[in-house]
Amino acid sequence: MEGVDVDCPVSHFFKHGWWDVDKLRNFLAEDTVQKITSLAANFDGRLEDIRIWKYTDNGSFTVKSDNGSFIASAVSEWLQACPNSISKRTQVQIMLAWEPPMNGVFKLNVDGSRKGGIGCIGAGGIIRDSFGDWMGGFAVNLGIGQTLDAELWGLFFGLKLVATKGVARLSIEMDSMTDVQLIKQHVSSCLHPCTGVIASCVALISKFEFVELTHVYREMNAAANCLANWSLNMDLGDCFFDEAPFWILYSD
Repeated sequence: MEGVDVDCPVSHFFKHGWWDVDKLRNFLAEDTVQKITSLAANFDGRLEDIRIWKYTDNGSFTVKSDNGSFIASAVSEWLQACPNSISKRTQVQIMLAWEPPMNGVFKLNVDGSRKGGIGCIGAGGIIRDSFGDWMGGFAVNLGIGQTLDAELWGLFFGLKLVATKGVARLSIEMDSMTDVQLIKQHVSSCLHPCTGVIASCVALISKFEFVELTHVYREMNAAANCLANWSLNMDLGDCFFDEAPFWILYSD
């Protein structure tokens, strides 16, 4: 990056809790910017940058740990290829839909989405009150990344939006059990690749008087999923909705 101090910290390239897209675009190609904006950053900017390798306890790269990652990937592929008929279960059909929170509590539903071909990711979310009335919504195109990144960033943007509404009591629903567990089980010493955005979500959650985080079926999160899918057609960046767009009114 000509004209930029290569030793400057990562925090030089983000503002207000997310990447400074305009500054990145001054020095990098668009495809590189999209890849970077899908990565979590250390939002407080007070710590020194470090290299982290997720397959070792201390975050250092070793050939042995790299081999282990390939083994883990191979095992995962084998398990996915196993026939589903190993155990037969009785199927019961039930109707699922979004449910309003208890009186005095607001509900935040968030979701992420990804286009498999090009890897473009986005997120969306909705805030509603105990009557089911729309209090706010958002969609954000995050560039290139993985579904897990999109879902966690969706939670981050959703919490930031809720904070502007003066909400004290909040119920959060996500249809990713992995995300729910990462938030609930987060520890400051964790070296997970998404630690930055996870820690920021945990910090935002701690500011509420009452909060509950729950995993729900995708059918109960349909409106947030609709916004997340819509974000993939946006330009890089975010969009907020004070009123419900007409195309989302019947998604739940």
